[in-house]
Formats: sequence, structure tokens, C-alpha cells
Amino acid sequence: MKFIISLILITFALNLNSFAQQSNKHFCGSDIYHEQLFKENPGLKEQIQIENLTRDLTPYRIQKRESVRVIPVVFHIIHQGGAENISDADIQGVLKRINEDFRKLNPDTSEIRQIFKARTTDMNIEFRLAKIDPYGKCTNGIQRIYSTLTENARDNVKNLKDENTNPIAWDNLKYLNVYVVKSIYNYSGVGVILGYSYYPQIALSDPKKDGIVIRADVTNYNGRTLTHELGHYFGLPHTFQDGCGSDCKTTGDLICDTPPVLEDTYGCDKTKNSCNSDVPDEPDMAENHMDYTNCRVMFTKGQKEVVDYYLNSQYRNNLFKSSNLTATGTDNATNISCKPVANFELKYYAYCSGSPVTFTDKSLGPDNMQYKWYLPGSTNEVFIGKNPSVTYYFGGKYNVKLVVKSASGSDSMVKDNYIFVYPETGEDVTFEEKFEESSFKSNYWFIEPAQSNIQWKKTSAAAFEGKQSFLLNNFANATEREYSFITPPLNLKQVNAPYLLFNYAHARKDDASKDMLRIYVSTDCGVNWSLRDITNHIKLPTAANFVANQFIPQAEDWKYKFVDISNYQGKENVLIKIALYGNGGNNFYLDNLKIYSSVAIKEVSENQNSVHLYPNPANNLLNVDFASDNYDEATISINDINGKTLKQIKVKTNYGNNHIAIDLSDISNNGLYFLVINNSTGIQRKPFNLIRQ
Repeated sequence: MKFIISLILITFALNLNSFAQQSNKHFCGSDIYHEQLFKENPGLKEQIQIENLTRDLTPYRIQKRESVRVIPVVFHIIHQGGAENISDADIQGVLKRINEDFRKLNPDTSEIRQIFKARTTDMNIEFRLAKIDPYGKCTNGIQRIYSTLTENARDNVKNLKDENTNPIAWDNLKYLNVYVVKSIYNYSGVGVILGYSYYPQIALSDPKKDGIVIRADVTNYNGRTLTHELGHYFGLPHTFQDGCGSDCKTTGDLICDTPPVLEDTYGCDKTKNSCNSDVPDEPDMAENHMDYTNCRVMFTKGQKEVVDYYLNSQYRNNLFKSSNLTATGTDNATNISCKPVANFELKYYAYCSGSPVTFTDKSLGPDNMQYKWYLPGSTNEVFIGKNPSVTYYFGGKYNVKLVVKSASGSDSMVKDNYIFVYPETGEDVTFEEKFEESSFKSNYWFIEPAQSNIQWKKTSAAAFEGKQSFLLNNFANATEREYSFITPPLNLKQVNAPYLLFNYAHARKDDASKDMLRIYVSTDCGVNWSLRDITNHIKLPTAANFVANQFIPQAEDWKYKFVDISNYQGKENVLIKIALYGNGGNNFYLDNLKIYSSVAIKEVSENQNSVHLYPNPANNLLNVDFASDNYDEATISINDINGKTLKQIKVKTNYGNNHIAIDLSDISNNGLYFLVINNSTGIQRKPFNLIRQ
């Protein structure tokens, strides 16, 4: 017996080494995580091997099981607000997939080769989302937890706590815990782990480690990773476990109706026969769920015997007991006794005054729950019903409270300053924010909530002018996403040719940095946004070199950003959203944000492309090429950013193209200026920079 166990342990390690050599492969991490576990608990490895060799499967071989075992499931979605925060629909999709696979209802069983058709079986297992949590509260079986541990996740995610400081892991003897993450840490350092699970023995020896960890991008109906990991959860090894052998009771995966397989297999080669030691000699079972092929569609009767053994063992037998199904709300009872949980949401972050605001109830509880809403400032301040639709006629921020009641209890939720209502008319332009005060002058600034502690904040670390600027601490960002803030609403009705202007500073960490700056405009209180300007990762950096540590700009690192928003001239309620798309770059600083009218005139030509300025930046001389509709006289002005005219000349123009050189030596300060041409073509303007060393 000792020789057999030693041989198994050696081949297990050899298989793991071969497994890890697939540096470009996506695979299951169960072998790797078991090896790590066995380093911490050496005796557990031998305990599992002895049980696998000595277990008596006879009762499950002769038993004809007709009843379906129901397993209560809870999905813990660990996320940072990115794509890993998969939808409820994805969860329903993957639940449908595993139920089809474990009940042999998947239509692709038709692809099983004739030699293996008689071996396939219905595992008689059904998975249902829990409806009652460990605290007696109603649940939908889906829990969402915001945490940076979603990246390179491992067993540490199982120790997280929810917003009420309760452990997110639910009793492993009552629930199957599935932890959905963005990526999984790989101890081998090669390849990509899609998921992993420990064998059933862990349920008692180390219950905090029990459960399945799986990547979010394979948790949907099209993915079969969860089917595979559930096999491990119920005690099934890989079909290629320990490679080839002649005795199926002591070698390989220890299951006699799955032919031995030398190593993990990718693709779908149904002609492959990697082992010739089995009698009779059979091809590899590429169709089996416990390999890595892309044609996995079946479990065997022998695998079911192993699963039945562990389901009826002390490790898993409580899961499908009728008392546990009642306790977890998975017994299909019509009336479930659980404490209701109040919750609600809105479709948009803000609304225009006078527009309808409809709340969507997300509470959990019986269908006959009672609802009472408290909506101060609205047209219906106390509302009885499920999904109220009300109106707020005055700008401001408003609290919302919901109380739900059922026969099993009551619950309430309060969200302070939850309703953000913009006033009917925005703030007058000229608008300016220098970020020098501790609070904003307007109550209508919207700063996107922090994601992984990354958020736009005022800082004294650097400034273009004064002592403070607006910083996005992008250096620590590990997620590709936008981080934004929104200005108060602006009234551009009486503004001619408005523009946005600010100073900024940014650096790249390395050549892989791909940050971008995007500027959006909305005229319907943020319901719809139009992309007005984008600065890519090549043009965005202001620092001359890569900065590997925290970027703090020096005086020479600041630049101007000018955005023409004259298309929105005449609008009374305009929002501007400034967003940095973080993708591996460094910190971003912004200062002296201004919205101005560049010219005090009634009409501005939109044909700005007919004016060309060079060089730009200029030094002492600015060349101007422009067009004229006829022989005429043009007035050419140089204005500063406040609209003050610093220089003005009149020139005779020719029909067609014209050229003039303007002396700038009498303008002393570096900065952003505007050239304005007023002639028969219309009024045209172009920004340029004046920079002298």
C-alpha cells in the first residue's frame, strides 16, 4: 500500500510539472492549489490518497438513484466595478449550463462517440440559488463585494467580509460557495488559471478553504469551467491524473470506465490514444468534463459512483437534506419564511428639474410585501407601492427612504443625498474653478465615487497656479476604466463661441501605458453624453520622460487644453464631463478650469479649418493663412483667455487665400491666446500658444 501511495504522489507531482509547462494555456488550478495546500498540511495529502484507494463504491454501483439531489448555491462576485462584475443574467446562464451538464440534458451529448455512449449518465444533481441566507434574510443567491482582491485572487477572497462586517463565506456544509473573480493567482507562474476547487475532504479539515474560485469571463452559459470545477468539488480528479497505468483501481484517476490519459489535452482530437497500457486499449475520452478539451460533454457512470460516495459522506451529505433545503429556501416551497431586505436603485445618477424620476425596487422578500417610500422634496413625499414615479421641481440633493414589511419582519434602507436634481438653468458663464478652496463654490459638482480608492480629489502636491489642483491618483490604478467628474450645469444661452480651457500635467510609467483623456458634453442632465474631445496616450503626456514612481509635475510639465464647445452655444443647461481612461499610466493633474466666451460677437463662423497658424507654439512671429470671399477689409485681433484684446490690425484682403505675418514681440507673457478674424467670410478664431524660453 505504501508503495502504491508513494507512486501516486510521485506521478501527481510529475503531472503537475508537465501541466505547468503549458505557459500559454488556460487551465484548472486545482492541482496547483492542492500542492500548495499539502505543503501547509502534509498529512492531508496522504489522507485523501488513502481514502481514494480504500473507499467502497459498491453501494453506489448497484443503487439505481431516481431522486435528484438539490444543492443550494451562492455566488460571491468579487469586483472593482469592471467587467468582472458580471450580470445576474450571466449567473442564470452558468446555472443553466451546469444543470444541463449534471442532468445530461445538454444537447451536445449527440457528439459522444459510440464507444463511450453507454457510459454517459445523468448525475442526478440540480443546483439552485439560495433564497435564504445564513442570517435568515431573503436573498437571490448572488452577493456582490467590492474588493481589490478580485485580481490575482486565491483563498484570500474567502475571508472577505460584507458591508455589515459579516463573512461573505456562508456555511460550507449548507451552501456551495462560488467566488467569481477577475483573475486567479498562479503559483506556478505560467499559463492562466480559469478556476480551482478543493476535494471534499477540505470541508471538514479546513472549512474556510472550501468552495470554488472561478474567473468572471468564463462564468456564463458558454463556459464549462464551473462544470469541471464542480467535478473536483464532488471528488473527481482529472482524467489525466497520474498518467498511464494498467490497473484502473490503483493508477490513473482510479475510475475504471474513463480510459487512462497521459497528460492534459487541449483542442478536440478524438483519434488520440496517449496510453496503451489499458486493457482493452481504448482511445482517450476527449468528451469527458474532467479533461481540458473543447469538446467536453459527459460524465461517466464510474464518475457518478465517486460523486455519489462523496455526496453521501460526512463532507457533503448535509447539502441536499430536506431540512437544509428548507433552511436555504431551495425546496421550491411557495411561501418562504425569510426576513425581507429593502433595496432600490435609479437608472441615472442625476435628473433635470421637472422630469419624472422612477425608482426600481430591488428588495428581496415575498410577493405580497408592503412598501412605504419617503421622498421629501418630490410631488409625492410619502408613496405606498412598489416602484414610484415622482417629480422634483427644484434643484438640489434629496434623501430617500424605503420601508418593506412582510409576515416575517421588516427592513428599511436610507440613502442620503441620493437624488441629484439639476436646476432648470445652469450657472452663468464666465465659469472658473481653481480648486483652491476646501469645498466647491457650487453644490452641483459630481465626482464619481472612489473605485479602489482611486478618485478625483483636490491636492496640494502640485499646482499650475496657487497651491492646489485636481488630482486623479492613477498611479495605483490596476483596472482599465474611466474615472470622471462633471461640472455644474452651465448656461450658454447668452454666450458666443464658448470654450473649455484648463491646465494639466500627466506622465506615462512606461511604454505600455495607454491612458486617454476624454471630454463629454450633455444637454439632458447626463442622460446622454456626446464625446467632444479625446487625447490619446501618445499626445496626453506632458512629462518628457517615463516616470516609474508617483508623478508630481514640475513647472515645465504643465500644458494647456482647449476644447471648442461652440456647438452648444444657446443651451441653458450644459454639463461637461472630464474623464481619464486609466490604463497603466501615472497620475493626472488638472488646474484652472474655465469656461469662457472667446469673442463678444453675435456670429461665429464654424469654418475654422480655413485659418492656419504657424508656427504653433509661436515665439515672436505668427504666420496667418486665411480665406476671403471677396476683396475686402479684415480686422485681425489677438485676445487673451479672458477675451481682452491685446493687439488689433486691419488689412486689405484678396479674393481667395491671404497671408499675413503678425509681430508678437510686444506681448510679454507666455500662454494661450486667440486669433480672431472678422471679414466677409464671417468671424473665425483659432487658439495658439506663445512660448518663449
